[in-house]
Amino acid sequence: MRFSSGERTRQFSVRMLAVALFALVGIIIVASPLNQYLNQQQEKRELLSQLQETTARVEVLEQELARWQDDDFVRSQARERLGYVMPGETLYLVSDPEKGTPEEIRAERTKEVNDRRRQATPFYQTMWDSIQIAGAAGEVVNPSNIPLIGTTPEQDTTPTDTAPVEDETSTTPPADEEGEG
Repeated sequence: MRFSSGERTRQFSVRMLAVALFALVGIIIVASPLNQYLNQQQEKRELLSQLQETTARVEVLEQELARWQDDDFVRSQARERLGYVMPGETLYLVSDPEKGTPEEIRAERTKEVNDRRRQATPFYQTMWDSIQIAGAAGEVVNPSNIPLIGTTPEQDTTPTDTAPVEDETSTTPPADEEGEG
Protein backbone atom coordinates (compact mmCIF):
# COMPACT_ATOMS: atom_id res chain seq x y z
CA MET A 1 0.00 0.00 0.00
CA ARG A 2 1.38 3.33 -1.02
CA PHE A 3 0.80 6.60 0.77
CA SER A 4 -0.19 9.61 -1.10
CA SER A 5 1.77 12.78 -0.62
CA GLY A 6 -1.06 14.32 1.46
CA GLU A 7 -0.92 11.57 4.06
CA ARG A 8 2.85 11.75 4.29
CA THR A 9 2.73 15.46 4.97
CA ARG A 10 0.23 14.87 7.69
CA GLN A 11 2.41 12.22 9.36
CA PHE A 12 5.41 14.45 9.01
CA SER A 13 3.66 17.39 10.67
CA VAL A 14 2.35 15.21 13.55
CA ARG A 15 5.88 13.92 14.16
CA MET A 16 7.22 17.46 14.02
CA LEU A 17 4.55 18.63 16.40
CA ALA A 18 5.38 15.81 18.85
CA VAL A 19 9.12 16.62 18.71
CA ALA A 20 8.47 20.32 19.21
CA LEU A 21 6.13 19.56 22.11
CA PHE A 22 8.72 17.35 23.84
CA ALA A 23 11.43 19.95 23.25
CA LEU A 24 9.21 22.62 24.78
CA VAL A 25 8.47 20.43 27.82
CA GLY A 26 12.21 19.73 28.18
CA ILE A 27 13.02 23.45 28.07
CA ILE A 28 10.36 24.19 30.68
CA ILE A 29 11.67 21.43 32.95
CA VAL A 30 15.31 22.56 32.63
CA ALA A 31 14.74 26.36 32.69
CA SER A 32 13.81 26.76 36.34
CA PRO A 33 16.72 24.77 37.84
CA LEU A 34 19.12 26.37 35.36
CA ASN A 35 17.91 29.83 36.37
CA GLN A 36 18.34 28.96 40.06
CA TYR A 37 21.83 27.61 39.39
CA LEU A 38 22.87 30.77 37.55
CA ASN A 39 21.45 32.99 40.32
CA GLN A 40 23.32 30.99 42.95
CA GLN A 41 26.56 31.29 40.99
CA GLN A 42 26.10 35.08 40.78
CA GLU A 43 25.38 35.26 44.51
CA LYS A 44 28.45 33.11 45.18
CA ARG A 45 30.63 35.51 43.16
CA GLU A 46 29.22 38.51 45.03
CA LEU A 47 29.80 36.86 48.42
CA LEU A 48 33.37 35.89 47.50
CA SER A 49 34.03 39.48 46.42
CA GLN A 50 32.56 40.78 49.68
CA LEU A 51 34.66 38.28 51.62
CA GLN A 52 37.83 39.47 49.89
CA GLU A 53 36.99 43.10 50.66
CA THR A 54 36.25 42.28 54.29
CA THR A 55 39.45 40.26 54.61
CA ALA A 56 41.45 43.17 53.19
CA ARG A 57 39.73 45.56 55.62
CA VAL A 58 40.53 43.23 58.55
CA GLU A 59 44.20 43.13 57.52
CA VAL A 60 44.33 46.93 57.36
CA LEU A 61 42.72 47.22 60.79
CA GLU A 62 45.11 44.63 62.26
CA GLN A 63 48.06 46.61 60.88
CA GLU A 64 46.65 49.79 62.40
CA LEU A 65 46.17 48.01 65.73
CA ALA A 66 49.77 46.83 65.60
CA ARG A 67 50.90 50.44 64.97
CA TRP A 68 48.95 51.63 68.01
CA GLN A 69 50.81 49.07 70.14
CA ASP A 70 54.05 50.95 69.40
CA ASP A 71 54.79 53.66 72.00
CA ASP A 72 56.59 55.89 69.50
CA PHE A 73 53.55 55.90 67.21
CA VAL A 74 51.25 56.75 70.13
CA ARG A 75 53.52 59.65 71.11
CA SER A 76 53.62 60.98 67.55
CA GLN A 77 49.81 60.80 67.28
CA ALA A 78 49.43 62.58 70.61
CA ARG A 79 51.67 65.35 69.31
CA GLU A 80 49.90 65.67 65.96
CA ARG A 81 46.27 65.20 66.94
CA LEU A 82 46.13 66.54 70.48
CA GLY A 83 49.03 68.98 70.53
CA TYR A 84 50.76 67.24 73.45
CA VAL A 85 54.41 67.95 74.17
CA MET A 86 56.97 66.18 76.33
CA PRO A 87 57.96 67.80 79.65
CA GLY A 88 60.48 70.57 79.04
CA GLU A 89 59.41 71.16 75.42
CA THR A 90 57.69 74.36 74.24
CA LEU A 91 54.71 74.22 71.90
CA TYR A 92 54.47 76.87 69.18
CA LEU A 93 51.28 77.18 67.13
CA VAL A 94 51.45 78.87 63.75
CA SER A 95 48.26 79.80 61.93
CA ASP A 96 47.78 80.62 58.28
CA PRO A 97 46.53 84.23 57.98
CA GLU A 98 44.91 83.44 54.62
CA LYS A 99 42.49 81.01 56.28
CA GLY A 100 41.45 83.57 58.89
CA THR A 101 41.45 83.61 62.62
CA PRO A 102 40.24 80.60 64.59
CA GLU A 103 37.13 82.55 65.57
CA GLU A 104 36.30 83.29 61.92
CA ILE A 105 36.86 79.65 60.93
CA ARG A 106 34.65 78.49 63.80
CA ALA A 107 31.94 81.01 62.88
CA GLU A 108 32.01 79.86 59.25
CA ARG A 109 31.76 76.18 60.21
CA THR A 110 28.97 76.96 62.67
CA LYS A 111 27.03 78.82 59.99
CA GLU A 112 27.43 75.87 57.59
CA VAL A 113 26.19 73.39 60.20
CA ASN A 114 23.23 75.58 61.10
CA ASP A 115 22.35 76.05 57.42
CA ARG A 116 22.39 72.26 56.91
CA ARG A 117 20.14 71.83 59.95
CA ARG A 118 17.73 74.43 58.61
CA GLN A 119 17.65 72.67 55.24
CA ALA A 120 16.84 69.40 57.00
CA THR A 121 13.92 71.02 58.83
CA PRO A 122 10.52 69.97 57.41
CA PHE A 123 8.70 72.53 55.29
CA TYR A 124 5.72 72.77 57.63
CA GLN A 125 8.01 73.71 60.52
CA THR A 126 9.60 76.44 58.41
CA MET A 127 6.13 77.62 57.34
CA TRP A 128 4.96 77.79 60.96
CA ASP A 129 8.12 79.72 61.90
CA SER A 130 7.32 82.18 59.13
CA ILE A 131 3.80 82.65 60.49
CA GLN A 132 5.12 83.21 64.01
CA ILE A 133 7.72 85.70 62.80
CA ALA A 134 5.13 87.61 60.78
CA GLY A 135 2.81 87.88 63.78
CA ALA A 136 5.52 88.70 66.33
CA ALA A 137 6.49 92.19 67.34
CA GLY A 138 10.23 92.61 67.07
CA GLU A 139 12.83 90.25 65.73
CA VAL A 140 12.51 86.48 66.28
CA VAL A 141 15.73 84.68 65.42
CA ASN A 142 14.87 81.04 66.09
CA PRO A 143 11.16 80.64 66.95
CA SER A 144 11.10 76.83 67.02
CA ASN A 145 14.30 76.52 68.99
CA ILE A 146 15.89 74.40 66.31
CA PRO A 147 19.26 73.50 67.79
CA LEU A 148 21.95 75.88 66.67
CA ILE A 149 25.62 75.44 67.44
CA GLY A 150 27.03 78.65 68.87
CA THR A 151 26.14 81.97 67.31
CA THR A 152 27.71 83.65 64.36
CA PRO A 153 28.48 87.37 64.53
CA GLU A 154 25.54 88.10 62.19
CA GLN A 155 23.09 86.19 64.41
CA ASP A 156 24.25 87.69 67.72
CA THR A 157 21.73 90.47 68.35
CA THR A 158 22.44 91.15 72.03
CA PRO A 159 23.65 94.72 72.61
CA THR A 160 27.05 94.91 74.28
CA ASP A 161 26.98 98.57 75.38
CA THR A 162 23.79 98.64 77.45
CA ALA A 163 23.40 97.45 81.02
CA PRO A 164 20.85 94.68 81.67
CA VAL A 165 17.36 95.96 82.34
CA GLU A 166 15.83 94.71 85.59
CA ASP A 167 12.37 93.25 85.50
CA GLU A 168 10.05 95.39 87.64
CA THR A 169 7.65 92.51 88.22
CA SER A 170 10.34 90.34 89.80
CA THR A 171 9.52 88.97 93.26
CA THR A 172 13.13 88.71 94.40
CA PRO A 173 14.44 91.77 96.21
CA PRO A 174 17.59 93.47 94.96
CA ALA A 175 20.85 92.43 96.61
CA ASP A 176 21.05 95.78 98.55
CA GLU A 177 17.70 95.31 100.27
CA GLU A 178 18.38 91.73 101.44
CA GLY A 179 20.68 92.83 104.27
CA GLU A 180 18.19 95.38 105.57
CA GLY A 181 15.15 94.16 107.17
